[in-house]
Amino acid sequence: MEQEIIILSADYYNMQLEDGSHREGTSINYVSGIEPIVNETGRSYGYKPVKESMPAEFINEIAAVGGCPVKAKATFVIRMSGGKQVLKISSCKFQNSTK
Repeated sequence: MEQEIIILSADYYNMQLEDGSHREGTSINYVSGIEPIVNETGRSYGYKPVKESMPAEFINEIAAVGGCPVKAKATFVIRMSGGKQVLKISSCKFQNSTK
């Protein structure tokens, strides 16, 4: 499944966990679609940001297009997380900066 998203922010992280393992990646916050959400009850409006972890190298791709915010066409796949099926970004094709 492909969808246009706007990546609002991207943060690189590199940390040592208490159990001695190492975790590295890029945390992003994005909104799906370009149009704001208005639900049918009329009691919810606007954009719903989603936070997701990407590979560590993703921060270099963000830097190469001039940082955030940036529009992208994201390809999603279904993965298991905590025993549940969730949609995760498998790749992004950057369109242009929203600056």
